[in-house]
Amino acid sequence: MASGVWSISDILLGQLNYSWPIVLGDLFNSDFLSLWTTGHAPNTYIDGPAHGKGSSAFNGGVLTPDGDVVLVPRNSANIGIYDPVADTYTDGATHGKGSSAFNGGVLTPSGDVVLVPVNSANIGIYDPVADTYTDGATHGKGSFAFLGGVLAPSGDVVLIPFGSANIGIYDPVADTYTDGATDGKGSSAFAGGVLTPSGDVVLIPLNSANIGIYDPVADTYTDGATHGKGSSAFLGGVLTLSGDVVLVPHNSANIGIFSGGASVPTSTDYATTGAYLNKF
Repeated sequence: MASGVWSISDILLGQLNYSWPIVLGDLFNSDFLSLWTTGHAPNTYIDGPAHGKGSSAFNGGVLTPDGDVVLVPRNSANIGIYDPVADTYTDGATHGKGSSAFNGGVLTPSGDVVLVPVNSANIGIYDPVADTYTDGATHGKGSFAFLGGVLAPSGDVVLIPFGSANIGIYDPVADTYTDGATDGKGSSAFAGGVLTPSGDVVLIPLNSANIGIYDPVADTYTDGATHGKGSSAFLGGVLTLSGDVVLVPHNSANIGIFSGGASVPTSTDYATTGAYLNKF
């Protein structure tokens, strides 16, 4: 096996150009002794612990400052806690909000996790240090109200409208809910949101024909680009290093790319995902 110099990025990202498993002798015979830091062979799937909460148990997760992952309860009666270092699952506090309670969570500057209400009448607040659940403000938007949330630069949590006619604004300091702008896109319009560098929130279109743009400072909604991918198109999104928003395909045959935010609304099809990906 050839020796070589490895960069820090290669080491941290686990991109060493060696076959698996690595032989310790090969490491010691290389020009520099380096560490393999990923803990597992590259490109592998490993079962973590069973959670025992049944089907449709959780929807979304949040990384806490102590390194645990809070699992946001949908049908689970408990908030879930996963310790990725010990590879253990623990039942957290019960929330008492019934089935289809929450979808998505947002870590606030205080360290609490805001649970985004689907069928819960209350916004949920989970303290991962004390392992306590508290009912936050009521939102009054009925069932299937919101899907996902985004922390705005102001510290407010923007709740992404699903059944709600309004974008939701939750102030975790004052524990108050306020109706934000209406989007006019009908029921089941959006699923998930992404904060852009400009401070706007991109609303990910599920059944909306348009990508949505919400300005939390001005409290205004604007139709962004049309995507042309039909109903149940996308579910969730991710901000890239370039500032584009990747739209995660649900029924769309293409991954979506949204560029420019409110200033330059464009939408682009990228690589197809295959006939059976994200069909659920």
